[in-house]
Amino acid sequence: MKRPLFIIVALIIAAGLLTACDLTDTPFDFKTSDKILEDMGGSYSVVSELYGTNQGIVVLQSTVYERGTSDKYLLEVRNSEGSTTRKYFKTGGVLYRLNDADMVRIELASSTDPGTLADGLSFLNLGMAFNLASILINFSNFGDEKINGRDATKYEFSSDDALIDYWIDKEYGFCLKVDTYGGGTLQRRWVVTEFTTEGVNFDDIDVAAYHEAIDEIKVNNIPYFITPSTFELNDIVVTVTSGGSSYNIPLTESMLYGMTAAELDSPGNKNVEIHYLGMQCAFNFTVLPDDQSVTFGHYLLGKVDNVWIVYIYYSDSTRDLANLKPEWMNSTDYALLNVPGLHTVGVTVNDIYDTVIVDVPAE
Repeated sequence: MKRPLFIIVALIIAAGLLTACDLTDTPFDFKTSDKILEDMGGSYSVVSELYGTNQGIVVLQSTVYERGTSDKYLLEVRNSEGSTTRKYFKTGGVLYRLNDADMVRIELASSTDPGTLADGLSFLNLGMAFNLASILINFSNFGDEKINGRDATKYEFSSDDALIDYWIDKEYGFCLKVDTYGGGTLQRRWVVTEFTTEGVNFDDIDVAAYHEAIDEIKVNNIPYFITPSTFELNDIVVTVTSGGSSYNIPLTESMLYGMTAAELDSPGNKNVEIHYLGMQCAFNFTVLPDDQSVTFGHYLLGKVDNVWIVYIYYSDSTRDLANLKPEWMNSTDYALLNVPGLHTVGVTVNDIYDTVIVDVPAE
């Protein structure tokens, strides 16, 4: 007979604690959800805590911060360490999921109930998911108690498979606390720790400060060689794509993953990974000593995997190879790479210009 217990408990908790106590036409005259909100004056702010058990010890699992008015609603769930795991905000009929870490907003279906998205942790989850009318005969009144300073009446629901205690606020009629038992031991506890109907506002929530979720980031103007004295991090442009449109932003140190901007000042090959609004990309380039100027050889090698390769010569007589990039040449010279024969073309890398002789073979 374990399944009936699971079904009853899951429905009661998942429907939200107000609705779990939102029982009409009962011997105890519980208020409807609409009546509770009306008596509250249409606004409320509440903090509640959810506890579970671990090897028989009651432990805090999450804390829920919730605010509601006639036209706005906020639900934020934090784990036992205090980190936000879910945050929903509804305004102007539009429901958003907000990500504070990346400052990203995702627009959800306006008909979606935030309480449902948060696994039924909502204090005022008004969607009735079940009807307790058929089992109300199993409710008993256990008298008055105080829950975190508020007057409450304790009710107990019992059956062969379930025991659930409810503490109903005497002023407004909502649930202040719910204890769920299984096998004679406490399995789950939900309790309101703070509640007010005064001064409820959303001045600290600015949807416009959150970016729309993005689809891709990439770096287009990757330098092949840089020197610390001439390089600025924000010279690199990050292209952000969102909803089919794109915009450019400069690379900043906060986007670097696993490295600092200062590390780009030391000579060597750099593999750079950047993170921005939940997306990431990577690129690489070479940092040269300030006293190592770049000059070019006088020819391009043949194609390698259909890519033109150019020798890069340094003042210390060392050399390196680089893929020839279209942006290193003007359009006229670049077009000559498709014309068989011997050509002299101009190449510019990091503002250093030189002419290069290229022998384009016939296809």
